[in-house]
Amino acid sequence: MNISIINKMDIKIRFNTLYPVESIYRWRLIVDGVEHLVHDIEINCKTYTTEDEEKLPNPFNLPTKECHISCKAKNLSFVNKKNLKKAIIS
Repeated sequence: MNISIINKMDIKIRFNTLYPVESIYRWRLIVDGVEHLVHDIEINCKTYTTEDEEKLPNPFNLPTKECHISCKAKNLSFVNKKNLKKAIIS
């Protein structure tokens, strides 16, 4: 019996609240804890919603709850087309 273990990436997606005033990117894509900013996202895998507690800068230094579209993905690629950065998740 062959057993193969595939490490899947933990991906969380949320709207970039700095768009459009302070950022040209609409989406925050957090991949295994590392944030990437993108214009568009194509999702080709099962997704679910999560509510995660994050310590973000605020006056009282309290944890903040953030809501995400989340998935466990095998592949992630970035495409630049006409100066627009797109993430493709599968």
